Amino acid sequence: MKGVERRERKYVEVVADFSEDGRVTPLVIVWDDGRRFPIDRVVDGRWAANMKLGGRGYRYTVMVGGRERLLWRDENRWYVEMKVLDGGPALLSQEDIARGADDAVWRFTPA
Repeated sequence: MKGVERRERKYVEVVADFSEDGRVTPLVIVWDDGRRFPIDRVVDGRWAANMKLGGRGYRYTVMVGGRERLLWRDENRWYVEMKVLDGGPALLSQEDIARGADDAVWRFTPA
């Protein structure tokens, strides 16, 4: 049985390239435990409202480990959305469990 699901911001460190013309390109996401997730490619970047968590920020659609993820820049902080079930984070989706995901895969379930 699935518990009550809510979402919260998971603030992360990001290594980024800042170009002369003002563009910001994220390169690596660094988790609070030190794990690093290189960004394979930035698919899209745009100002957007975060309909699930409220607020507005710059939303990057990025590829990490062959999977599409959303990365947000809110003023001078970076975050990802994390699903939380029954008061604890959902570390793996049912799809991840079914295919035998390991620690090499991003172990949270972003939106």
